[in-house]
Amino acid sequence: MVICFPEPSFVLLIGNQPLGVHISAIRKFLSSHPEVKNRRLTTVQVNRAVIKSETRDTNQPFINKYIDLTNSDGKPLVAPATLFVSHAWKCAFCDIVDALEQHEAKYPDTYFWLDLFAIYQNRTVHKDLVWFSTTFREDMRRIRRVLLVLSPWDDPLPLHRSWCMFEVTTALSEKKIELLISFPTGEINAFASAIVEDQHSQQHLVKVLSQIQVQNTEAKYSQDKENILEVLKKTKGGFDCVNELIICEIQKWYGEQLCRLVEKFPDDASLLLTVSDTLLKFGHLTEALDYSIACLNSKENHEVNL
Repeated sequence: MVICFPEPSFVLLIGNQPLGVHISAIRKFLSSHPEVKNRRLTTVQVNRAVIKSETRDTNQPFINKYIDLTNSDGKPLVAPATLFVSHAWKCAFCDIVDALEQHEAKYPDTYFWLDLFAIYQNRTVHKDLVWFSTTFREDMRRIRRVLLVLSPWDDPLPLHRSWCMFEVTTALSEKKIELLISFPTGEINAFASAIVEDQHSQQHLVKVLSQIQVQNTEAKYSQDKENILEVLKKTKGGFDCVNELIICEIQKWYGEQLCRLVEKFPDDASLLLTVSDTLLKFGHLTEALDYSIACLNSKENHEVNL
């Protein structure tokens, strides 16, 4: 396979297609470095402890180690990317992988564009404003799908990261790009337990998801943040429009997760009331009314009244 590693764009195949790794490559990586999962290393820590040290001599992206390799089914470990992974580097890397495993179960043979593997880690390549305005968007169009991994559930780190919010905004503003959102399994369980058992968790969640502000996000490099904010500021409607776009999409997804909870506990009057109140605060009036009626008609509510 002939590949090139241009700067400052993504790693590319001939034909300008960004490269992704098969889930088999990620499993192979974790198998070779069990400490990543055992010690729940963050992506930052994985980069420092493993990626940088193992690519220092070649000064190439880590993905280069898997070029021309196949898994037991003969699938190449590296191929044109079909999913862009948006995640916060302060999250445990194994939690990010968990979300990718969930996606793989639904969409087999996905090739994940994962920045940890796909770009240079031993040298910093600063991108200019033109890159943020055009090249980045063009590369994401080629991949076509974005997966945003949210963790922790009650105040997701990606909502505070400039890069993640830029990736989400790019996806939402492009008709040809599909945005998917996911929790790691541990966060799914924590979310369910908290919403069912603690009303304060619901109040906190509503507050967090109503106060997303891209202009207050952070990036490792101040120059990246400045360029990202400059691009977002120049979009139609500026920051206000961008914030509203993100808030609506994130709240919509959380609303869907709440509805799934109700499917598991259809007669829990307290949960029905919590979901109704949350959806009302999200502005989903019709759905909120439906759950209020369901609460009044619930078996549990009837038993209490009796």
